[in-house]
This record gives sequence, structure tokens and C-alpha cells, in this order.
Amino acid sequence: MTTARLDRAASANKRKELQVSITQNKGGKGESPFPRTWNFKTEGTLEGRHRELRAVKAPDYNTGELIDKVVWESEHAKTGETVSVWLDNKVLFNAFADQVKARKQKAKTLELGELITITPLGLVQPKTSSGKPHNAYDVIFEHGVPPVTAEELLLGGSDGGTAKEEPDPPTSGGQLGTDDDLPF
Repeated sequence: MTTARLDRAASANKRKELQVSITQNKGGKGESPFPRTWNFKTEGTLEGRHRELRAVKAPDYNTGELIDKVVWESEHAKTGETVSVWLDNKVLFNAFADQVKARKQKAKTLELGELITITPLGLVQPKTSSGKPHNAYDVIFEHGVPPVTAEELLLGGSDGGTAKEEPDPPTSGGQLGTDDDLPF
């Protein structure tokens, strides 16, 4: 991003320059420090191999004010082209953040070369009347955290063994009851 284009000013001309810099940095024809941005509307699903996550300062779409954003760079799995995805959509950002947070390795990160598939699901109406419609995505990580197992849900264990041992049958007092003495 050219710093001259990022200078904030009240004039309408500067506002237009900020809009131009956004276009140039998100797949436009101008010089950009980022690979071209993947267009989910026209290109659909992206299957990309993780290269890096980058923190950048970029203009806010509405105000033009510089804010922190995250860009994911990947190598397209079929063509090898390097492309970027701006994680300024909350659904995408949260999918990446939740995945990294849930990972069990010491360095909670994405693995270099890990296949990540992002499928656009289209515009979704919010569950509450006060929310705005938003674009939804299905994000699948090759080395993703496995779903919670039935054992973890029911017994609280995740070590592959029995989380709770069954109690030993009574040793004194004779025999166990039968189904016949149950009231139902």
C-alpha cells in the first residue's frame, strides 16, 4: 500500500484515493504488496495451501480510517497461484481464530502447506431481527481439530480410554436386583 494514499484527510479527493487504494490492494491493477484477492462471488470455492497470515493496516471500507486487518495468503491447490483472502468478514476471521485457538500443539498455528478449503454459502439472514444479512462460509482445515466425540460429550474424557470407570458391583449383601423390582 502506498503511504501517500493512506494519508487521512477531510477532502473528497483524499476519500476517493483511499477507495482506489482498497481496490488496488484487493485485486486491482495497481501495485500491491499482496497477491491478488480471491473473489468468492466469481471464482467460488478456494482450496488453498497455507503460506502465511499477515497483520496489516488498511482503510476501513466505510470511514477510510486505518484499522488492523488480517490477510491470509495461500497457494491455490490446483493452479499453484498465490492468492490472498482478507479476513475482514467476521465469519471467516472467527473460523480461523477458533481453529487456531482449539489446536492442541504448543505453538497454536496453522501448518505451512496445510490445505484449507473455503466454500461461500451465500448471503444469510441473521437469526435476530436486529442483525444485518452477512456472507456465510464453510471453512475446512486439513489438520483441523477433530469434532467432539461421544465419549467426550457423555463421559468427559478425551484420552482414548474410558473416562469414568464403572463402579464395582456390591460385594456384600447378596444378589443384585432384577428388572422385576423396578417400578416402571
